[in-house]
Amino acid sequence: MIAADIPDKKILYYKGSLTDGQPLVVVRTADRFPAAIEILYRCGGTYMAAFSPAKAE
Repeated sequence: MIAADIPDKKILYYKGSLTDGQPLVVVRTADRFPAAIEILYRCGGTYMAAFSPAKAE
């Protein structure tokens, strides 16, 4: 999670699924989001709403 640049407080959001042994796939894309979701569902995945990264002040 650190390599994916996900802050510690956001890791808690995904902790339950990870504890249950489910894999976590992180995709960062703006223009190909529909394609990423289609692949996820086709492969039996479940979408978890993404968090919004903190904006720089």
